[in-house]
Amino acid sequence: FESLATNLARMVASVGSYFYSTTADTLYVNLYNQNHAHFQLGGQEVRVDQVTNYPWDGEVELTFNVDQPTTFEVALRIPAWCRQFTAQLNGASVDTATTGGYLRISRTWAKGDQIKLSLSMPVERIASHPDIRHDAGQIALQRGPVVYCLEEADNGPRLANVALPSTSELTASFEPGLFGGTGVITGEAVRAEPAEWPGGLYQPQSQVQDTRTSFTFKAIPYAFWSNRQKGEMRVWVRQI
Repeated sequence: FESLATNLARMVASVGSYFYSTTADTLYVNLYNQNHAHFQLGGQEVRVDQVTNYPWDGEVELTFNVDQPTTFEVALRIPAWCRQFTAQLNGASVDTATTGGYLRISRTWAKGDQIKLSLSMPVERIASHPDIRHDAGQIALQRGPVVYCLEEADNGPRLANVALPSTSELTASFEPGLFGGTGVITGEAVRAEPAEWPGGLYQPQSQVQDTRTSFTFKAIPYAFWSNRQKGEMRVWVRQI
């Protein structure tokens, strides 16, 4: 227990270094979340105020406050999952060319300068490598950095019988009352299972009459599964 407590204390103390890192003249923004931070850059103290609802949306605002104009570079990490993004500096669009996974903006910064970064977050169907046999013919749902799953609490039992049509429209939304506020994905799914099982462990297919029932599924972030302690969970879902 003491070792766990020590490791937790060490991790909490170092969280800030996961979000930001610096060199003598560059501020690296590695992760996005609501925060306020102070740095020494270009021989001056720089305060950064970050406003965002990430990871539930991709809008990030960073406001810089300096006592006097200071020259340094800001390097914004563009995550590998992000295929499209835009950025503005004080309301004007900036070039979105990246170097080493970062969008770099160099200038002499003044009090109140602001960067607005918009990371596109469509819902994506993710396929696995063909050598991963257990996931063949199935997809997982991802939006931004978050992978989602289906739980029995939302979708009923026997999740292995649930399939997602390739034409199903997927909608992302935010539910403030779920887990203290979280993103969810909904859409049309199909439950395919026998109307009645004739008996025994195996039956000829000709003796089994399948029924297909459409329903609206709900997917929650995989990180939150089992919090309601009800039934099974599934990340990989058959696609038809």
